[in-house]
Amino acid sequence: MGFTSIRSALQIDSMDAELRNSIWNILDEMVFGALVPDYGNLTEEPYYSFYRSFWSEFFKEPVRDMPDDWHYWLSAVNTRYGKFPWYKVYDFCEFTVQRF
Repeated sequence: MGFTSIRSALQIDSMDAELRNSIWNILDEMVFGALVPDYGNLTEEPYYSFYRSFWSEFFKEPVRDMPDDWHYWLSAVNTRYGKFPWYKVYDFCEFTVQRF
């Protein structure tokens, strides 16, 4: 009684929503939450270079289409993150840590 059963032994070739959300929460709090620019404006350094690298290098999208407001940027990234295949979540983590 009082013990929680294990969801699965190992998640190989897949990732459940609980793990995906836990990884996002850690990145959101420890990385993106630590680099919130004044007034949410992403056009100032050092924020611009950091956040721009995701848009241009990871997503391979035109920088001119990147939101310049931190809240909109984070929402757009979270939407993309939620659609990643399981292995791209790990690529995203690696990319984030390398840039941080």
